Amino acid sequence: MARDRLITVFITVARGPVPRDRCMARDRLITVLITVGRGPVPRDRCMARDRPSRYDKSVGQDRLILTLRAKGRYRLFTRTTMKKTAQPYIRSEEPTGKIIVLSLVLAVLWGGNSLSIKISLQDLPPLGLAFLRFALGLIAVGGWAFYRGISLKPRRGELPKLLVLASIFLLQVVTLNVGTHLTTASRSTIFINAYPFFTALFAHLWIPSERLTVPKTVGITVAFIGVVTTVAPNLQAGFTATEGILASTALIGDLIVLVSGGFLGLRVVVTKRMIQSIHPYRLLVWMLMLGLPCFLTLSLLLERGETYRWTTPGVAALFYQGWVIAGACYLAWTTILERYSASKLVVLFFATPLAGVLLSHLLMGDELTLSLLVGSVLVAAGIYLVNIRWR
Repeated sequence: MARDRLITVFITVARGPVPRDRCMARDRLITVLITVGRGPVPRDRCMARDRPSRYDKSVGQDRLILTLRAKGRYRLFTRTTMKKTAQPYIRSEEPTGKIIVLSLVLAVLWGGNSLSIKISLQDLPPLGLAFLRFALGLIAVGGWAFYRGISLKPRRGELPKLLVLASIFLLQVVTLNVGTHLTTASRSTIFINAYPFFTALFAHLWIPSERLTVPKTVGITVAFIGVVTTVAPNLQAGFTATEGILASTALIGDLIVLVSGGFLGLRVVVTKRMIQSIHPYRLLVWMLMLGLPCFLTLSLLLERGETYRWTTPGVAALFYQGWVIAGACYLAWTTILERYSASKLVVLFFATPLAGVLLSHLLMGDELTLSLLVGSVLVAAGIYLVNIRWR
């Protein structure tokens, strides 16, 4: 919000129309900043573009305000111009081919997350596992941010937003674990993967450039049907005497997992809005940091007396969840989400359960059925419908 307000202020001072294109607006900002500050115009556009830092606007802002104070216009500037700023601009570009491929790679890696959690739960309790994997993710994200020289100290006004995001994150993980415990894994997979519907709905409400359209709605629905088709053969597996899950209990679990999908869709959109003004690395670090004490407290209260076993497969699966998923995948996904359309990206993650079924077949020997092929075709068709550029 602050960055968009600053750009609008610069353009207003220059008495020119606000460009619709973000690149034009940024170039206009640089030109106005140099003109107001009476500084030399760099010959290279890259040099000019690098002059106002992307996330640190203090230099350019101070320079403009000092110039306005010298001319006696500072009070007029603060009273009128700042009140007439437009709504915050949320960057939401069409995903390119490379971004789609990268997102699909992330979806496949996330598909292995369910398998790794299944392996780790044989040795570790659920909430304790969540604490350990997100602690490893915090080390990975924080270490990468330190290597890149990114400041992790929250700026003024950022901490309340980060607390809101951490609360959504905590509620999403807790409801997913509780709901999955009450129902079967296959039913949990279906209901948690309903989150693209919630993402599209929240994006329609809160991101002006991501309105729901008929092709987008149809594409998300077709892809979701593909997920249901893939796991349909296993839907009744949880009602056997071995698992001891009753239909009424499973229904409650289904609803809780569906709520978790709503929280996940909400988290995607809230993250999309926040990273327009908060650096993605700082946002991830604080989301994980604020969530860790809650996971630890819940584990100590609810899992007292649980045993922790350390086996080679369990530890390997734990590091996969911590460093690959909560570290590398979270970093890549948040960086992509900053620039590209959230509602068009999330449909790519319908490939996650398909990848999970395939990896379970390759690594665990699970049966591979025709439903995987049919589901894959439907998911691919849904992705195509959402991301094709309709004229």
